[in-house]
Amino acid sequence: MCILQTCISALWNQLAVYLIRPLTPRINTLIPPLPDDILVGILSILPAKSVLVCRCVCRSWKALTSTPEFLELHLKKNRVPKVIVQQRRICDSKKEISFVDCWGATERTSTCKLSVDSGSQVLEFFYACNGLLIFLEDYKLQHYCLVNPTTYQKVRLFTPEGSIYGVFFHPFVKAQYCVLWGGLFLRKDGRLRIRILDLDWSKSQSHEETLNWRELSYDDDAASVSYEPKFQSPPVTVDGVLYWMVGHRFATSRLESSPPCARLPDSCEESIMSFNTKTEKFSSMPHPGAPQDQLCKWDREHTRMHLMNKDDHGLLCICNISNTFNIWVLNENKLPLWIKWHTVDIYTYVSHYPFHESTYSVRRPVGIMDGELLLDCKGRGLFALDLNHGRVKRFERRIKNEDDEHIYFHIPSLIPIT
Repeated sequence: MCILQTCISALWNQLAVYLIRPLTPRINTLIPPLPDDILVGILSILPAKSVLVCRCVCRSWKALTSTPEFLELHLKKNRVPKVIVQQRRICDSKKEISFVDCWGATERTSTCKLSVDSGSQVLEFFYACNGLLIFLEDYKLQHYCLVNPTTYQKVRLFTPEGSIYGVFFHPFVKAQYCVLWGGLFLRKDGRLRIRILDLDWSKSQSHEETLNWRELSYDDDAASVSYEPKFQSPPVTVDGVLYWMVGHRFATSRLESSPPCARLPDSCEESIMSFNTKTEKFSSMPHPGAPQDQLCKWDREHTRMHLMNKDDHGLLCICNISNTFNIWVLNENKLPLWIKWHTVDIYTYVSHYPFHESTYSVRRPVGIMDGELLLDCKGRGLFALDLNHGRVKRFERRIKNEDDEHIYFHIPSLIPIT
C-alpha cells in the first residue's frame, strides 16, 4: 500500500507538470518530468479504466500506454478478475451486461451497453475469455460478436458451421488476440476442420471481408482432432496452453466415401483436450480419478466437472459430487497426473441460507482467487468460500431473474481487437 501511494503521488506530480506548464514557464526547473520507464511502471499497475483516463492527459502519455509492450505489461500486472452476471439471452435493444467486482472493498455494479449491428432479435452471451466477451448473434448462421468491454471495441465474425473454441494471446506477437475455431463436420481425412484467426489491431479489420482465417494442417502421424468442447464452456489458459472439457467425440475415418461424422460414447481417458498455442498441437488427457471415478457411473457427459485457473497459474479440475466439491491440481509431466488439493463440503458453508426449492441442486464453481472459491448456488446466491480458513461471505444479487443467468470471471484488458 505504501508503494502504491508513493506511485500515485509521483503520478499526480507529473500530471501537475502538464497542467501548470502552460501557465508557469519555470515549472520545468521546479518539477522535472519523470523518466518514461518510471512513468510506464506506475501506469502499468493502475486499473484499466484509470489508464484510459490517463491517456487523455497528453499525447506522450497516450503513446506510452498504447505500445504492445505496455499493453502486455499491464495485463500481467492486473490479473484481479471481475465477475460478469448476465442473462443468457438478451432480447431488448440495450443489450446490457452487469459487472460485479466481488474482490473490492465493496460490491459495485455497472453495465456495459452494446450496440450490435445485427438483424437477430436475440443476442446470447456465449462466455468470457481472456478479457473479451463472446456473443452468439445467430445460432443457425453461426454469427459471433467479440467485444472488449474495457475499450468498447467489437468485431463481428461470420463463421462457417462450427463454433469458437476460445480466444488466446498470440505466442510470438505482443498484445495480439487469436481466435480458435472448430468446424461442425469432419474433413475427408476424419479430422475436424480447425482454423485460427489473428486479430491484428495494427490493420483495419472491423469487417468480415478483411479477416484472415488460417486452417491448421496435420501430419500423417499426428493424433486426430475429433473433440468438441462443452457448449458455452470457456477454455482455461495456462502457460500458453488451452484446456477444455470435451463435449463430444466423433468417429474418425480417412475414407473419402465415409459419412461426415458419428458421435462416440464419452471417454474418461480422453475427457480433457489441450491445444498448445506455440506448437499448434492438440492432445488429450483423462480427468481426475479416471477411469474408476464413481462420478462417471451416473454422469457420463462429465457435466459436473469444471476446469479453471489456480490464482492464474496451474490448472484445476473441480468435481461436484452431491454436496461435495473435490478440487484437483494438474501435476504436469509427472505421475500421478492429478493431485487432490481440497475437499469442500458445500452444505457446511451455505446450509443456513434460505433457498428456492426449484433450483436447490444447481451449483457451479466460477473461479478461485486468493484462496477463495466463488460458487454460484442457484436459489441461494453467490458465495465466496475461504478454502484456508473455512469462512464464507455472500454477495447480494442485483439481477432480477436468477434462473436465466450465468456467471463468468472477466479480467479487464486494454489490448485492442480492431
